[in-house]
Amino acid sequence: MRKQARIAAGGFFSTVELPASSRRERAAFSLVELLVVIGIIALLISMLFPVLRSARQTAEQAKCASNLHQLGLALQMYTNNNRGWLPDWSGWHVYPDGSSPEDSPGLGWVEKMAPYLSPTSPVYNCPSFPAKFYNYFIEGEWDGINGHHSMKFSDVKMTSRFVIAGECTQQQLYPPPYGTSGQTTDDCDRDDFGMPCLCFPGDAGGFLMHRGGNNVLFDDLHIESFTAFDPQRITFHPRQMMSWDQVRAAGPDGQGPQQ
Repeated sequence: MRKQARIAAGGFFSTVELPASSRRERAAFSLVELLVVIGIIALLISMLFPVLRSARQTAEQAKCASNLHQLGLALQMYTNNNRGWLPDWSGWHVYPDGSSPEDSPGLGWVEKMAPYLSPTSPVYNCPSFPAKFYNYFIEGEWDGINGHHSMKFSDVKMTSRFVIAGECTQQQLYPPPYGTSGQTTDDCDRDDFGMPCLCFPGDAGGFLMHRGGNNVLFDDLHIESFTAFDPQRITFHPRQMMSWDQVRAAGPDGQGPQQ
């Protein structure tokens, strides 16, 4: 169908038909205009990607904190039904095939928590870690040095500062290619007796699980994130403000340095 236009001529209007080629030229984009549009879209995308990446990382850290909060509630339910004792730990445990080393008898603490939180629950997996592993540890250095494999919430006097659990950010506890462990299996019984689990950049094997820091669960069940150890807000001793290394060096309570 040919398009028509009215043109004024000598005070009268006449109707003329526009050539098809003229109409096509009016409707088409030039190459320069197309390149400008593509450039604007590319610029917007480059500006949007960092925002989306940051939002995703923030969401993952929040989800991890939620995991630790649920773990804290499950630990509290366990202690309520076990005369105030937290679940005890022993060594390296593999779930569910039971291929634990001979020096790790019984069940891992995650397995003992089964009535309150399934060992296969995604709550144990940090969403920021690149593979599915048990990413949370239970505090064990103080009770281990004092000859126990567990402790009571009532032992804690440094309220809201004593570490109960947290993210395992020690490369030596993950198998390659995610870490440097000699083990090829995943440990469902992570504890920090003998080796720190909550580590930071600058520590041997330490890294940040999230750009905003590593999540820590405290005795009052609140969660905080840290990018470095804070001696004013974190303690691994239930009655004194001490770092993991200081607890290790002090040895059993009242008995001087550990031999």
